[in-house]
Amino acid sequence: MAKRTFTHEQIQTLASNPYVKRVSDKSITYTDEFKQHFVSESLNGLTMKEIFSESGFDPEVLGDYRMKSFAKKWRNKYREHGVSALKDTRVENLGRPRKSALTPEQQIEKLQSKITLLEEENNLLKKSEWSERRQERSERPSDVFERIHHMKTNGSYTGTIVDACDLLGVSRSGYYNYLNSADQREANETMDLMWKKQIEQAYHYRKYDKGYRGIVMYFYNKLKIIVNRKKVQRLMRKYSIIC
Repeated sequence: MAKRTFTHEQIQTLASNPYVKRVSDKSITYTDEFKQHFVSESLNGLTMKEIFSESGFDPEVLGDYRMKSFAKKWRNKYREHGVSALKDTRVENLGRPRKSALTPEQQIEKLQSKITLLEEENNLLKKSEWSERRQERSERPSDVFERIHHMKTNGSYTGTIVDACDLLGVSRSGYYNYLNSADQREANETMDLMWKKQIEQAYHYRKYDKGYRGIVMYFYNKLKIIVNRKKVQRLMRKYSIIC
């Protein structure tokens, strides 16, 4: 779908918005302040259209395609590189590189700007209890789905599922599959608990601890059951049964 063009009157209206750096009949460039404001409000649960509307933009003039394109780009940049990635560096990269050394005053100004930018990034991170954990990529997708569902259920997150999944780097279809498989997960958990009791009994058999090999042999010799060693290993890790 092609982007819609702006009329002369729409260009004048958009140019008067303090969040607009420049605008033509086919494109619009937003200020760094608005990009940071958008991500911050998105983390607070506001929808894309709500943020644009409250910032003085007419969603009908901008169009869904243009807004979604910018929103996705800003969220991805923030998720991957933090708030510093939202800064427009095109002007800074034009022309020849600086050859002269910075004066002490310029160095101080540069450091102060960097401190301000880091403070803004820190404030944005504090507004989302998800971001820092997910950036470490230490969680399974199911853990993220569970947290999204919990926060939607208790009302601490009022935004859309699309925005939540986009910000945390998980798929929306995966989230809904997770919800639809709740009964199966409950059945699996019940079965795991039954196996846990059997494994604990084997673990303490003859009053000494055993590894997964000893437990597998216990099932085979004592109970005449052939059990997969990987299943035993998984359950021992899950319930912290350590030799």
